[in-house]
Formats: sequence, structure tokens, C-alpha cells
Amino acid sequence: MGVDLHIHTTYSDGSFTPREVVLYAKYMGISAIAITDHDTVEGNEEAIIAGKKLGVEVVPGVEISVCHGEREIHLLGYFIDYKNKALIEKLERLRNSRKYRNPLIIEKLREFGINLNLEKLKKELKTENICRPHIAREMVRLGYVRSVKEAFDLYLKVGMPAYVPKEKIKIDMAIKLVKESGGLAILAHPATIKLGNFQKYYEFISTLKGMGLDGVETFYNGKEDEMACKIADILNLLKTAGSDFHGINVEENSKMINYPYEILENLKKRYLQTTLPKSVIVLQKST
Repeated sequence: MGVDLHIHTTYSDGSFTPREVVLYAKYMGISAIAITDHDTVEGNEEAIIAGKKLGVEVVPGVEISVCHGEREIHLLGYFIDYKNKALIEKLERLRNSRKYRNPLIIEKLREFGINLNLEKLKKELKTENICRPHIAREMVRLGYVRSVKEAFDLYLKVGMPAYVPKEKIKIDMAIKLVKESGGLAILAHPATIKLGNFQKYYEFISTLKGMGLDGVETFYNGKEDEMACKIADILNLLKTAGSDFHGINVEENSKMINYPYEILENLKKRYLQTTLPKSVIVLQKST
């Protein structure tokens, strides 16, 4: 039994539908996954239904784009109520910001002789939720760049000429949103934040714990973040793991990873502690 708790589908920037994700997890011998699409919960229900039929446990989740000062950070939410009205409305607002962002990206790319048809891309992908990886893959398909990485390195990542900032919410509000929808709030891939030394990471994560953070993604895409693991132990935060899977036909994050099921068991224990009445928890500890 194993888990992969960071999975994207076609509802954001993955190349597999939720059902295909479940099928692939089954094929890979993974018994439990979490659907964590960017700023949307729409893929959860389809995955859960497929999981019940195929014997794969599906944890409802989301990955929210947030900001802390000038930094862009990603927050994972697990065991969320994906039908929660406040959560859906806030995520929809974040996605709608792309309706204004994407045409600006396309226009900037046009200045470099890169001509993409955004409306055609939406129709081909059957989604309004177009993300930068979609644009990067289209650039590769049309021969403007050799790889998705090259598209980001030359044009699409922060600081490059076609980058356009997207709307984000403050991390304390995102944590609150996850908690109010019944979920656990987890800091995604902390190593990508690039804070520098141990003390800066410790102070940052400690601040987030004060906001209600439940855990840290300490195992990411096949690598262990030893610094994050140590901080999680000191602060008594959950340690989670995921591949950030986007599909097998993409250059990066193209492999599901079978992490120990114990990681999910620990998440479940914390989730039950936050949802069960305190009287039940006290009674359980006294027996």
C-alpha cells in the first residue's frame, strides 16, 4: 500500500482526466491519491467516483496560489469539503483572474513572434482554466521552443518578458479558507520558496503554524527535504509527500511516486482530531 498526495488533472494543468489519474494510480500499484488541482476542486468528484469503482482511495484536495509578502507560495488543502460554497466562490475568483492574465501573456509572446490562439487552445483542451504549462506545451507543439522548460526559462517564469502576475490571496486567508471547509492546510514544496538558511525557514514555517498550518510537504517529487523534515519535527507538524504529477506525456513531474501509507494514516489521525467533538478525544485518551 502506498500514497501519492499531490496530483493534477485536466481541471488545472495536468494531462490526465481525474478518471485517468485513478486508472494510472491503480496501474502503478498506488492505493491512495489526493487530487490537488490549482485553484479548483472540480476534479474531485469524478476522481472519487472512479476511485470507488477501481478500489483506489481518493482524498479530496486543492492547491491554492497564495502570497506572503512578495513571495508566491502554494498551499495544499486535504480532506476539504469540495462542495463548500465559500471555498468554491473564492477559487472561482482566482481562476477568473486568468481570463485577464492569459490574453496579456499571449500579447507579450506575440511581441517575440510567438503567435498562439487562446480560444482555439481552450476548445482543444476543453477547459477555460488555462495555465502557463498549457501555454508552454502549445509553444512546444508549434515549434517555438524545444521544451516546456525552455518556454518558462525564456518567456514565462517570474522575471521573464512574457510573465504576468496572477491574483493570489494572502496565506493566512488561504489557511483559514481550507480550515473552514473542513480541511488540513499543508505548505507545498517549501524548497521552491528559496528562503535560504535554516533559521529563515524555521521562522517562516513557525509563523504559518501560528496561522493554523497543519503540515509541510517534506517529500516532493522523489526527493526528501531534510530541512523541512527537521522543522516539522520541532514544530510537531505533519509531514506529507507527493509527486506533483501532471501526466506521463509532460517533461517534468511525469511520474507518480509510491510513498508509505503511514503518511496518510497520520493525516487521517490529525483530521479526526480536528473534526471529532473534543469530548470524544478526551474519552478516548482516558480509556
